[in-house]
Amino acid sequence: MAPIQTVEAIPVAIDLTEPMHLASETIKQALNLVVKVVDADGVVGWGEAASAPTMTGETLPGMVRAVRDIIGPSLLAVPADDYDSVATVLCSIPGNSGARSAVDIAVLDIFAQRARQPLNEFLGTKRHTILPRIQMINSCAGDAQLAKAGALAEAGFTHFKVKVGQADASLEAAFVRNLRNILGPDPLICADANMAWDVETARQFIAGCDGCDLAYLEQPLGDGCVEDMARLAKSTPVALCLDEGLHAVSDIARYDEVDAAKGVGLKLIKLGGFRETLIAESVARQRGWQTTYASKIAETSIGCAATAHVASLSDNVGWGVSLTHQYLVNDIAATPLVSHGGRTIVPTADGLGVQPDEKRLNSFRLDL
Repeated sequence: MAPIQTVEAIPVAIDLTEPMHLASETIKQALNLVVKVVDADGVVGWGEAASAPTMTGETLPGMVRAVRDIIGPSLLAVPADDYDSVATVLCSIPGNSGARSAVDIAVLDIFAQRARQPLNEFLGTKRHTILPRIQMINSCAGDAQLAKAGALAEAGFTHFKVKVGQADASLEAAFVRNLRNILGPDPLICADANMAWDVETARQFIAGCDGCDLAYLEQPLGDGCVEDMARLAKSTPVALCLDEGLHAVSDIARYDEVDAAKGVGLKLIKLGGFRETLIAESVARQRGWQTTYASKIAETSIGCAATAHVASLSDNVGWGVSLTHQYLVNDIAATPLVSHGGRTIVPTADGLGVQPDEKRLNSFRLDL
């Protein structure tokens, strides 16, 4: 590979089609970092990461400064002969996992383009060409969301994630029961509490969902509540899934050693890019865990294409993949990631397979 010439951090703000209600926050606008990397031969790579203060601790201004002042100069200072050398540099930088992830995606886009391979084939063995897409459902929106879920199921969606932890747990369990009645027995339903509950509240919710065939409950308790997660896991047949509690690959072993979870939600922003995420996938499978992949709310087709590529390398995507560009009013991509009903097609062009329309990108650019 030719040496990296420039690393540019581009902050953007794009409205969501409707507010996304989480237990910890309500998201109305995506504040994302887009990264443009150019090598000495003029090959351009693109990456993206959403700011996620409640997950990675990063705000958008901090991500921009990290790329401009730390990550970019570090890459310009070393030979970029192979991806391992770049990944080693990125992994040596403390913190800033989202910012590092965006740069990692952009650099890999270049490497894969130069190898004339799609990104997933450059990284490993592609196991999936089409991914089951998770549709998020706001439990607090009531009947309107139930009607929407029913229409989406008729359109081909098979995976639904209910955002809970915003109201009385028994009422939210009733919402899940109603959702199951509308969807019928076949679609996968899971729930995500985003750290909202204590053990007893989580038990109340799970009991209220009896008979709903809940596939898993994601992060019901706070980050680091390992022993409480273990107590909860021992009292329920519903699999618990780690999300905000994952900060390093070693966290999987920490939770598994006390049987505190049976699955993990993997996001590139949490682990700083592809290398650690692929290691986490391998470690999780070795321990008998399931994995589910997600872009943060909400990334454009740039970030979502990266998530699609890494998910396509997974042994099993039965828990679904959450691709979030659909929640944005506008997408910066020249040709957005392709989805049909509840299925997303993994890009097959060289590299990331998606690039922005730079005029459209600049229309959402922030001055930070």
